[in-house]
Amino acid sequence: MDVGFLKENLAELVSTGDLIRKYSKGNAVFNAYHWTVLKLVFLKLYLQEVYTPIIKKYYDNMFYIDPFAGSGLNKFSHMEDVFVPGSPLVAWGFAKKSFDKLFLVEKDEKNCEALEERMGLVAHPENFEVIPGDANEKCELIIREIEDTPQSHFFAFIDPITFEAKWETVRRMLASGVRGDFIILLQTRRIAQNVGH
Repeated sequence: MDVGFLKENLAELVSTGDLIRKYSKGNAVFNAYHWTVLKLVFLKLYLQEVYTPIIKKYYDNMFYIDPFAGSGLNKFSHMEDVFVPGSPLVAWGFAKKSFDKLFLVEKDEKNCEALEERMGLVAHPENFEVIPGDANEKCELIIREIEDTPQSHFFAFIDPITFEAKWETVRRMLASGVRGDFIILLQTRRIAQNVGH
């Protein structure tokens, strides 16, 4: 991957982030880390170039699960004027073939409100569901709903801050009767800080 290609994709995220900030009424944002934007560029490219074009050829229904969905907008402390969309908006806005539905779980009430409003800027209400509450409790209900939908495949983007994702939750998704792809991110530096190392 050359630098120009990376810059082009980064510029698309920044441009989208500016539009979301401009038209969004909410002010809830995630104070992102410098690596956040690389993670989102990777997600964008994977959904755009690999996952959605392939899966839509073989499955009638394609679902996105984000157990730690956030507010839908990220900012950076070292670049005050730079905003990029959160993973749910990347998943909806940049997938080559649209997901049939996005399941977006978020624990924080203000983030839920902001995400609901921001997703409403880009998607019809039937295409996404913002689910308030604990991801480990809500994922069981999400998987059941997907299992009840024939010819389905899901993509799970599991990106907790530290230890919030329980293995039982991931295991339930893996044991589901529905096939799925996963990206699971572990913030090792944050985990080490929490355990005192």
